[in-house]
Amino acid sequence: MQNNTPTPTFNCPTCEAKIEPVAGMVAMKCPYCGNTIVIPESVRTILQYPNNATYNAPVSSYTPSVNPSQPPEYIPSLTDVTNLAKQGKLEEAAKAYSKITGLNAKDSMFSVQSMAGIQPQAPAPTAQATPEVPRARFEPQYTPPPVINQGGYSSIPQRTVRRGRSCVSVVFQIISVIVFIVAFILPKLGNLLPENLPFEIPTDISFFSTFTEDPEPAFVKQITSFGYKGTGPGMFENARAIGVDGSGNVVVADFGTGRIQIFDANGTYISEFLPDDFERTQYSSSIAVSRDGNIYIPNGTLIHVYNENGELLNDISDSERDFEYVVLGADDVLYAVTDKDFEPTIVRFDRNGVIDLEIVNPLSNISEDVSTNGIIGVDNFGNIYYCDAFNPVILKFSPSGEFIGQFGGDSPAGEGYTPGKFVNPLQIETDNQNRIYVVDFFNIQVFDTNMNYLARIEGGYYGVAFNAQNNMYGTSTLDNNVVKFEIQPPSQ
Repeated sequence: MQNNTPTPTFNCPTCEAKIEPVAGMVAMKCPYCGNTIVIPESVRTILQYPNNATYNAPVSSYTPSVNPSQPPEYIPSLTDVTNLAKQGKLEEAAKAYSKITGLNAKDSMFSVQSMAGIQPQAPAPTAQATPEVPRARFEPQYTPPPVINQGGYSSIPQRTVRRGRSCVSVVFQIISVIVFIVAFILPKLGNLLPENLPFEIPTDISFFSTFTEDPEPAFVKQITSFGYKGTGPGMFENARAIGVDGSGNVVVADFGTGRIQIFDANGTYISEFLPDDFERTQYSSSIAVSRDGNIYIPNGTLIHVYNENGELLNDISDSERDFEYVVLGADDVLYAVTDKDFEPTIVRFDRNGVIDLEIVNPLSNISEDVSTNGIIGVDNFGNIYYCDAFNPVILKFSPSGEFIGQFGGDSPAGEGYTPGKFVNPLQIETDNQNRIYVVDFFNIQVFDTNMNYLARIEGGYYGVAFNAQNNMYGTSTLDNNVVKFEIQPPSQ
């Protein structure tokens, strides 16, 4: 008699999607947001297989095969991992532990070394496989950072990063809210208090005093804005990634819904579409828009290419990589940040969609820290800019992948805004004059082509994009709309 008992489900604590657990696994990756989650003990149960065959979950874990007539593929349980570690089979144990928990190879090796009673050592870099297709490959070695001038260059404090991505997003959101309240809300409340108070409010606190409202740079002028909170046409639930095509149309992606909306240069709503697999792309914070209106959206091992009518034109795929971030150069050449063998790598594609440049572990040029993943930007000359997720320094590479220099660094704790220093860079973009715009948490900082600090644009933004006339569009973090700026060329 067939068992019709429904498979128990539980909700992902990050994106709240309903998930069916995999028998025998203590943790798994959410198929929607990609975060590693622990399966509640109450739903770890026996699953029913075809032909009334059952599998006892506590014995070991498995991954269901594509063909239901085939038996499940077994992998070791946590008990097996512990036994392997104690027997000294660390590599085998680490691979199994990575499958069970979703941790990367380095962190898994740290864990199994602890299980074996071995003092964990710093993991060695993962060897890169020899690519099948010949390509220009640049693997930088660690060298001390060059001291060029005082225009924003800095040395970087060393620190080892081993934090999980799922925890980082939650912690970052909490810190963001606290910092925003302290930095912006509390100072403005002072203006609402009566003048004759029985006590005096201190005004010389360094943290508050540094968040003064500087005048806008002379070359920047806000000219309009469009959109507001909502779900209808022309409205946004969480506007973040943005791009502009060659005709001046503005493409905006909603974070959390995956909805793509298209506007004309003045902000008039044109159309919208939802990608076919929006359940996976809805949490992407990166899109790239070509001059002919093609929209590039990273999605794990794929980069989807849509036109502005919502038609899927192409998929750029690589089963060995996870694509995290995409950007197009001035000539519409595609660049991406990938995660291959647990190492972040910058890649560039040629016109045939073949990778012709790799910069492996870019952070190794200035630090021995463990790199995570990051963001990139490309200027009109093909120079590449990179910033690691946990190290707010902008690295500059030549079009052939050689390390050129660096700028930025951590904004000193407790000192608020510091020119040329960053809290949490979200995007790197360049205008038609090759000035560099770093979208930070509370402002946009502008640098010249030699990486010297010029000015900052007030207000929080998630992303920016430039049209052919050098107008800049930015997605506001506070007003949930798009702000348009007129950018003047440098004075002669």
